[in-house]
Amino acid sequence: MRDGSRRQVSEPGTARYGGVLIQDVDGTLNVPGEKGVIHRDVIKEDARYVSGGGTLIISTNRPQDWVEEKLVQPIASRMRSQQADWKARSLESLMLMPEQGSVLLTLESLTESDDSLRFSWKEEYSTELPERGAIEAMLSSSLLPKFPGSRLRPGTRRIVSVERFPVRGDSEKAEKYLENIKASGNYPGVPWDSLRFFSTQSTLTFVNAAAGKEEAVRKAIELFPGKFMSGPCFGFGNDGDSFASVVPTFNVGERGAFAGRGLPELIWGEARILKEGEYASEKEGTPAEEVLLAEGGAVDVLRLKDGSVLRTSPLGGHPIQLLPPRRGRRRKAGRATAAIMAWLMDAGFLSGEA
Repeated sequence: MRDGSRRQVSEPGTARYGGVLIQDVDGTLNVPGEKGVIHRDVIKEDARYVSGGGTLIISTNRPQDWVEEKLVQPIASRMRSQQADWKARSLESLMLMPEQGSVLLTLESLTESDDSLRFSWKEEYSTELPERGAIEAMLSSSLLPKFPGSRLRPGTRRIVSVERFPVRGDSEKAEKYLENIKASGNYPGVPWDSLRFFSTQSTLTFVNAAAGKEEAVRKAIELFPGKFMSGPCFGFGNDGDSFASVVPTFNVGERGAFAGRGLPELIWGEARILKEGEYASEKEGTPAEEVLLAEGGAVDVLRLKDGSVLRTSPLGGHPIQLLPPRRGRRRKAGRATAAIMAWLMDAGFLSGEA
């Protein structure tokens, strides 16, 4: 294993990266305070990582066409301007999990013209929403009148969402309100046992009970184990993204958002690769939120101060010690995600097989 104490800055396309990075979108990749506007540094670092062979997975509640326009197009365009084999890199290294993980997509083909790129995707895994019409009718007659200003987002066969709740916290209230509707039995046409609904920021989402960000990541590990064994695997989220239960995830939002959902989180600090047989020791005064790393038996794991344990890769290996930040204001959203990615790549933490 490589000691990451030396800074190793690489140009786009010259380094070889391994592992998998999984990114939520809203509150994670956007310009802080500007919903839906992806931070330009995120595009830069994503393109750099994918150009080097790392696998990038976008996991979001957003629909597929939005992700393609706002993220895939800019990433691929940047790669095209900098790298001769950009197309092959894109095909092997980009995956999407849109619509709250109800589908897993791999890039099957890519065609280009002077001013645009067109993408063709293969469904590796998908779940459909049963009785979508009955769900939308129930929401229109019961939920939307209760929360004026909210509306149904144009859906697909996999997902139905209510968006634009005017007051912060209304989506959580709507979730509780739906629990009461479910218990009342007033909508027998809605297949409640086959559904899952949950709130995320200002959106309330319905998916198949078998769908979800955690489930989609587990499916990706099952289908593509080699990618997850090729190097360290990390997630980036902000509101307790459920894939944090599978992949160690950096919280670039408000502290405590993950803990409130029973999920562990990584807090950005300094880091180095641990040598084989080396242990990280807990230091007095280290905040409970900060992550320390230990090595357990034959499997390298991340250990939180509360005793919970994570592997640095879902399939084991690639130990990394994370130390608490020393000083400075904590960055958030896209600015933090891009900075963490740059830091991981510059220090050599994401290096894969040559």
